[in-house]
Amino acid sequence: MMPLTRVRLVTLVVGGGGLVVGMAIYLLAAPPPEDPLQDFQNTKAYEQSVERFGGRAAVFGGDVQTFLSSATHGPNLGLTIAALSVVVAGIYYLRATRRLEEAEEETVTHP
Repeated sequence: MMPLTRVRLVTLVVGGGGLVVGMAIYLLAAPPPEDPLQDFQNTKAYEQSVERFGGRAAVFGGDVQTFLSSATHGPNLGLTIAALSVVVAGIYYLRATRRLEEAEEETVTHP
């Protein structure tokens, strides 16, 4: 199998497989359970008390934790997997084709 064909095949399998798995998870996943503290955590008083005890880094850390938690549960997990697989496949394709071009140039200049 030619190297470029192999690169394209791997890219298709990783990207397409991730899209199929992500779509299946999105369609079959139950919605995430309701967080009973969500309303309280969205208040200004809660954010000010977290900032008072832990500083702005604690507020930022809480926001990151909330985002990652929402992206890895329920239907959003399917979207996350699909997006990550497409990104990984794209990075692989770009790096592999660049490496193939460099190897081809090296064989042309140094027979």
